[in-house]
Amino acid sequence: MITPLSDRIIVKVVDEKEANGGLWTPDSAKSTVVYGKVLAVGPGRTNPGGEITPMRLNKGDTVVFRPTVSDFAVIDGEEVLTMYEGDVIGTA
Repeated sequence: MITPLSDRIIVKVVDEKEANGGLWTPDSAKSTVVYGKVLAVGPGRTNPGGEITPMRLNKGDTVVFRPTVSDFAVIDGEEVLTMYEGDVIGTA
């Protein structure tokens, strides 16, 4: 697995049933959100002063996001998505 740069994360899409964690999604929103498991996180975004703002997400977190905010990639033969931490709607 590669290490993402800045505030990027690598996510593997999981079925909603695998996203155990008690995060409730209304029926009207189920088709517009995707669940995923965080596989890797970058160190965080560097602010103009040169300091790194640490990531709030961690490897193994289950996240909810909109499918349009991610980029598709194949890493080590595995289909994954890459996105910014700020694109995540919430965690489960």
